[in-house]
Amino acid sequence: MNEIYIPFEQDRAWFGFVIVESQLDITALTKSIRASFNAVLPGAALPAARRAITLDQMIGRSIAGPRFNATLVGSFSAMAMILAVIGLFGLVAYSVSQRRRELALRVALGANSADLVATSMRSAMVLTTIGIVVGLSIAVYLMRFVERQLYAIDPLDVPTFAGAAILMIVTAGVAAYCPARRAAHADPMTALRYE
Repeated sequence: MNEIYIPFEQDRAWFGFVIVESQLDITALTKSIRASFNAVLPGAALPAARRAITLDQMIGRSIAGPRFNATLVGSFSAMAMILAVIGLFGLVAYSVSQRRRELALRVALGANSADLVATSMRSAMVLTTIGIVVGLSIAVYLMRFVERQLYAIDPLDVPTFAGAAILMIVTAGVAAYCPARRAAHADPMTALRYE
């Protein structure tokens, strides 16, 4: 940004800033600056309503809008992640529980219950992994459209993507394990009579 210095005597503008670096308290510093201005420019009318603020406060005001937008987007992203976890858990748990009769029949035929749980979890993990790969591919592609909106953040934030993928894998694992274990350890005759 281009700036130009104009002496106060040549152009008494109604708008201006004084930037001071100091270790003093802001109240004491403001009084000292007002006294110095009155000593150097006795005719200058410094508005009494003018408030002194720190540079951190000024920066905070300038980024308040983008910070609010980032907080809003972050909140919606967290809610979307929670809904995705709940949806994935429900889908995988329902899918495994639908195989209850099949698992009971395998147990009745002599299958090892640990192998049945592992098989159910493996099928859930394969589908979840495919979904994660497709989702991450789409996310990486769409990142180029929001890259200009990011400041001091890598658009391909590996820890975030890895964290989301791990959360989905853990969710699918827990969702597959619970009903598969229940079905594999249930009485085969009761499960076969169901429905």
